[in-house]
Amino acid sequence: EMFETYADSATSPIVTNITSGKVSIPAAWRDFVNMAAFHRESYFSSPEVNRSAGWLKGMDADSINFGFLMPLSDVNNILRLTTSCPGDWGAVPAPVPSHRGGAYIAAAKGTDNAILAAEIIRCLTTNSDVAYDMTVNDYINGNSITAMMRLASSEDGEMNVLGGQNPYGYFLDVGEKLYLNVTPYDYDLGLHFVNYTADFANDEATYDECLGNFYRYAEQEYALSN
Repeated sequence: EMFETYADSATSPIVTNITSGKVSIPAAWRDFVNMAAFHRESYFSSPEVNRSAGWLKGMDADSINFGFLMPLSDVNNILRLTTSCPGDWGAVPAPVPSHRGGAYIAAAKGTDNAILAAEIIRCLTTNSDVAYDMTVNDYINGNSITAMMRLASSEDGEMNVLGGQNPYGYFLDVGEKLYLNVTPYDYDLGLHFVNYTADFANDEATYDECLGNFYRYAEQEYALSN
């Protein structure tokens, strides 16, 4: 998830010229590798895998964990349901704007009621009143700046798990700053970039060695070159 935070702040895609197939590592990706190495050297990062039993245990009252990097959906659906000390938590802005995934809705191919399906899809994705109600009642966060603005100034946005804090102003600010400039290659290559540079972050290989392995993958899988 930390890589996604850095990747979302990249101002250029990894494949700078799709026609020529040239790969260029965004500066934000390099910043992530340096950050990961610094965290290892400083013992800042937990070795627990995200969403593992040990990771969830870190939300208990007797944990020594300082905090978690998580999206709003995880505050609602993991922290709220897991922590043994609700009300002791607080939210602060992430270091850089980021987003993570979400749910998708689509009509089945060949549906016999395409008009109704389209109406349902538009209602769930573009109606700010519906997005507001889903957030308040079902802890599902719709992609609506208008709904987020209402929540940021409403008691409905206050969260018990955060001791009554309303964090929606932070998330609204982040949503307005996202710069999503990606190509079809970025997601897969991003995952492999993290995997191939992990040895550098763990002090088991040089950055150039890791980068060489990554470039070989890009060439073999996508016929891309650096």
